[in-house]
Amino acid sequence: MGGAIPNLLGEDRAHLVSTIKFKLTLRQQPKAARACGAGERDRRTIDPPPILQLLISSDALSREEIAIYLRHEPYVMTAEIFDETGTHECAKMPAEFKHQRRMTGSLVGNPFFGKDEFGGEGTFFPFGDLSVRSLGTYTLKFKLFMIDPQDPRRRAPCLGEITSSPFQSYAAKGFPGIEPSSKLVRVLREQGCIISIKKGHDKKRPYRDSAEPSGGEDDDDSTPSNRRRRGGVKEGR
Repeated sequence: MGGAIPNLLGEDRAHLVSTIKFKLTLRQQPKAARACGAGERDRRTIDPPPILQLLISSDALSREEIAIYLRHEPYVMTAEIFDETGTHECAKMPAEFKHQRRMTGSLVGNPFFGKDEFGGEGTFFPFGDLSVRSLGTYTLKFKLFMIDPQDPRRRAPCLGEITSSPFQSYAAKGFPGIEPSSKLVRVLREQGCIISIKKGHDKKRPYRDSAEPSGGEDDDDSTPSNRRRRGGVKEGR
């Protein structure tokens, strides 16, 4: 793996690149989704939005050199949907929906450099625009790649991957509601990260009780037009 990692340290340090270890951690796990069926207008995002953090270690590199790799902009991360065991990829819909993918939205993420809710600096990958079309229990698999800015056509091997905990995709009536945004989401948003803030909505309360002024915050369930169901929902297979 090491030989495939671009050298960002200079030629005199190139021999140390192979010692770099990339680790992904899920700072925020997905818990629930409201299946959006075949339509796009009623698309709801997975809640809460998955947020990953990149960690890098190497006994041969200084903290400053590790920081160079942590702040490297040409990282990309992909999101794929798997079954609840995390072993079988299930991006394809059943035959009657053969031209659609089970998960839609922004499936590729870029790094955001900032501080978490505890003041610690980090490299984060927020996925705030993922939706699931069908009912069922799923996991998400995230893979990290590094693009070589000196040679964009160079094959980019996977540097690390991680699978989320299982989450449930519900029909509208069974969806438990949106959770209020976590401190991590709010802190990242304050620093310029493009991620929506959710006020939260407990399904046990009537919708009218949650229709309060947003104060500039986003909430998927705050408007009647967003609550209308469009398109059928199929259970995952």
